[in-house]
Amino acid sequence: MVKSLIPALALFLAALPCGAIGIKSKEVPPDASDREIIQMAQKAFNNNNYRLATRYYNELLQRYGDNPVDLVIGNYEIAHIAIRKKDYKTAVPLLNDVLAM
Repeated sequence: MVKSLIPALALFLAALPCGAIGIKSKEVPPDASDREIIQMAQKAFNNNNYRLATRYYNELLQRYGDNPVDLVIGNYEIAHIAIRKKDYKTAVPLLNDVLAM
């Protein structure tokens, strides 16, 4: 199953623009798409605001976690943030979940 998700994940990530999407509030609009939430999280991550990025990725998982691509992206990115913070107790189980998918 993981091999079948990799091309979809790569295509999804490649399609995301690198710039900001114009949302200035730290709150996620109720009608925000998964792509918009990911962009908000990436912007926060790029600004070294790991707490906000994690909050956005958790919101992604809450709203779109039934989508396998969003589930992989959310868990992977939260694990990536945990690694940046040297929080391996959080990162390892998340990465194992991603691998299991």
